[in-house]
Amino acid sequence: MRSSIMVLMMLLAALSAPAVEWRTEGEDDSELRAALTALLGPIGTASAADFESDTSLDPADHITVMTSTEYGENIRLVDSWEDNDDEEDDWCMGDFFMINVTRRFSYFAVCWGSEDNPGPVTIAALEVQYLGGITLEDFPVEGMSVPGVPLPIATVFATSLVHMIEFEDTGTPEDPANTSGNGVFDFTRSGEGLSDFQIQSAEDVHAGVDLSNLVWEMTDDGIEEWSHVEGRENEMGWNFTIEATDVDYDGDDIWWLLGGNDDVVERIAYTFHLGVSIDEVTDEVIPWWTVTLDPVENKSWDNDEIPYEVEDIGEQQNLTWSGVRVATDFKYDQTIDGWDFHTPDSLLMVESIIIRGSFTFGIISDFMDEVSG
Repeated sequence: MRSSIMVLMMLLAALSAPAVEWRTEGEDDSELRAALTALLGPIGTASAADFESDTSLDPADHITVMTSTEYGENIRLVDSWEDNDDEEDDWCMGDFFMINVTRRFSYFAVCWGSEDNPGPVTIAALEVQYLGGITLEDFPVEGMSVPGVPLPIATVFATSLVHMIEFEDTGTPEDPANTSGNGVFDFTRSGEGLSDFQIQSAEDVHAGVDLSNLVWEMTDDGIEEWSHVEGRENEMGWNFTIEATDVDYDGDDIWWLLGGNDDVVERIAYTFHLGVSIDEVTDEVIPWWTVTLDPVENKSWDNDEIPYEVEDIGEQQNLTWSGVRVATDFKYDQTIDGWDFHTPDSLLMVESIIIRGSFTFGIISDFMDEVSG
């Protein structure tokens, strides 16, 4: 049996309103910038929009599109973070398409395996949100004040599409009544955690395809960009399709396969639809504090230590901000041509690996602990 399957998935990621940026007088503030970077980390000193400015409703004024065609393969060479993992192979060595929200240290990207660097299709986003702002007192030296320092928190999301199986939704042997006919692949395991599966039983699996080591090609249509559509002047977007052809099935030596398949899947394709929109924000409340720092003896920047601690936090003040908010939206269509189904009732499942986490840097976490009590 030959079939085409279309799966639609949508993810909406709104980048929060920009915070105020810290500003200093004088032409050369490089030493202060270096001190703030050491104190707060890179996202703490990212150039965000300042009060009553950055009001353009044209998305092109807020983003930069970056592709491997222009910058070369390996997205880690152009993202915002220094690669500190000392690994020879990064998480996305192949081709990519990235929307870089230029002034907010955030991005949204799709990357995929290439001929030189085969791999899966991966969707990744780095979103920086701002909890408010502070005025720093007695930094970097006693008696000095640094106004307008943002309090950012970064959220990282990534998912890789790594495997596909054809299974019978007939339930697990131990509990067919509650696991059959529910439209999902059911299994039992004895392991714990994310990687220790130790699968003991599962619904019948007829065939599988490994998506984690493929060569994907962009179709001849290339990247379609649209903007300035009537009634949607504050939006723009991009559409493109990547595909892998003549993809081998998994071998029949995998224990959970009933038989395997000697043929190939003719085509697996993903069509991505990415968009950016700009919304006006008026008089949004931003919490603000005055924070006094105190030097700490026996600690040094040279030893990757923070030689300051929070001495005092003033009463919260609420400031208002007006400007624009940048939002991104995303969906993809999955097309599978030429899958050789074993039975009329079997289903397909795509296995994905999902990672999500939030973090901040430096003394920001100490401040948050103090405020929350």
